[in-house]
Amino acid sequence: MTTILPAAIAAPKAALAGHIGVGHAYSHSGFVQEDSVGFAALLHILQRACPMNFTVTKVDGEGDTVRVHTAQGGVGEGTALRGFTPFERDMMQRAVGQVCLAPQTAAVRIFGRIYGQGVCEPAAAFSLALAKAYVHTVQLAWPEATLHAPEDVAGGCGEFLGGNMSVHNEPVAWLLSVNASPGGIGPVEDAEGIIPIGNKGELMAALGMDTCPALILESKAYNPKLSDALAETTYYARWNEEHDNAVVGACLRMALEESGLPFKVQADAYPRNGALTDETKRIGDVIAQLGQEYASAQTASHKVTLAYRLACIASQDLGGSIFMSDVIFELAGAGGLWPGQAAVLSSLTSQDDLRRMGTLTVTEEELRRLADIALATACHMTQQHAAALRILEDKRPAHTPQQLLDLVSNSGATPPSL
Repeated sequence: MTTILPAAIAAPKAALAGHIGVGHAYSHSGFVQEDSVGFAALLHILQRACPMNFTVTKVDGEGDTVRVHTAQGGVGEGTALRGFTPFERDMMQRAVGQVCLAPQTAAVRIFGRIYGQGVCEPAAAFSLALAKAYVHTVQLAWPEATLHAPEDVAGGCGEFLGGNMSVHNEPVAWLLSVNASPGGIGPVEDAEGIIPIGNKGELMAALGMDTCPALILESKAYNPKLSDALAETTYYARWNEEHDNAVVGACLRMALEESGLPFKVQADAYPRNGALTDETKRIGDVIAQLGQEYASAQTASHKVTLAYRLACIASQDLGGSIFMSDVIFELAGAGGLWPGQAAVLSSLTSQDDLRRMGTLTVTEEELRRLADIALATACHMTQQHAAALRILEDKRPAHTPQQLLDLVSNSGATPPSL
């Protein structure tokens, strides 16, 4: 069994990062994901090092706000742009007495499903409140130093918490990231993964995590191109040989081989290119064509059909381009991999699983398996630290956290007010 203990902040030899993209559940081409799995898997690891009580004890709030409280004293808030009905507030009481480390799965259990992009604000707001309550729970319970920072990316309302633990007597940093926007209107994920932007970058530097090989824990996903051939949940290692850290990737592959679980490895994932710009334009053109067709529609059935097509685009297809700024994507790719530093561990679900559920959730057993693989990878990373560090030093960009913030703020027009 891997020995893990809380530790004071020290120069780490490896790092684990997990995030939730609040409401980032769907994308184009039939892609579906549970985007709090990486966040939940890291919580699972932290709970092994330091017992914490994540039981929800109260859900309250007023107006457009929901607050979630845990038995450890953690409190988190989320807002829904169009507020909550009394019936939605009653539904959220079902969380009381429950523990579900994956906030998106918890929201699905309450509301039936979750969408981003302003389609299901109450579910997204609850998911955000629960994630923040869990971050606060860890902050209160961790016996050694932790570092906390609010998100300062424009349009974001997330937060970050990091610290150190000892894994087989080796220092390993950890970082929880909550990526969201106010009102439950959609994910803003410029601070995804290990992107050292703004306050997150400053926190990473204070942890020593900005110059440390890292494993990013990501979502459970249904990807039609890959999932339709699967019979069961398959663990998925990804990095890009040209841009990312092949030593971290090799450590992850070793951990997967040792696990005896089904897995897939892709070493040419996450190309850095203008694909996000292209996808944004493609979707924009589709919306424009729908708008033109709607402007000339005269029958109710025609208008209703077009409205449904537009709703599907807003609730699903836009998820493939809405989550990240183009300038950040071209540096870090869709998984938030800062060049030279990391690889990604996620999982793929089968077509049968999605068909049976109609959406994606994660089980406690899946989280345990992800945690086991991540810890085994961290052990290999500490042993291969020098080799991984050479790649990191060779490939890592020189951008400062403030420069990355400026890249985003200077790259487009000011968004309209809601």
